[in-house]
Amino acid sequence: MENNKLAIKYLILDDEPKARNVLHNTVSEIENTVCMAEATNIAEALQALQENEINLLFVDLDLGSGSRGYDLAEHLGEQSFLYGVIYVTAYLPSYHKKVIHSQSKYLYCNAIEKPYNVQDIAVLLVEFRKMLSDRETEKQKLRFSDSFCGFLRNVEVATPTLRKNLCFEACLHKNCQRTKIDSIFCRKS
Repeated sequence: MENNKLAIKYLILDDEPKARNVLHNTVSEIENTVCMAEATNIAEALQALQENEINLLFVDLDLGSGSRGYDLAEHLGEQSFLYGVIYVTAYLPSYHKKVIHSQSKYLYCNAIEKPYNVQDIAVLLVEFRKMLSDRETEKQKLRFSDSFCGFLRNVEVATPTLRKNLCFEACLHKNCQRTKIDSIFCRKS
């Protein structure tokens, strides 16, 4: 089993019990996936997101009674970037898929058309897992960058040459901002 941090913990948002059941059974065949919650409407989904550690949403585009799956992002606001979403729909023309991608506020966004199979879902989950892995790598880089910059701020540099070398090394690190380091270390002695 893969690293638990890369486990896909998902929520299914669909107003139809049969559709939720089919999706749940299909995704459960894929290793390292856990269904954390199911919801029939946006209010239930928002509650489930507060109560569970979820990183992926399977969202039906037509939730019945005039509600649309797109509306979930509006309710989440700035928190939508914390989640990946796979929209599930019975009708997905190519122009519709382009609109989904262009309007997405999520960490990851894709769509799949019913009927689907395990292989269809697995391909999307491989993409999403890569996105999670990349995000973890970036978090580690940021932690390193913060530590390194903190170290540099606390070091008294004895000579201008050493100061210049430390500044150069810090600026090689992508997450350090040159102007911040300039103001701290790269001033002329």
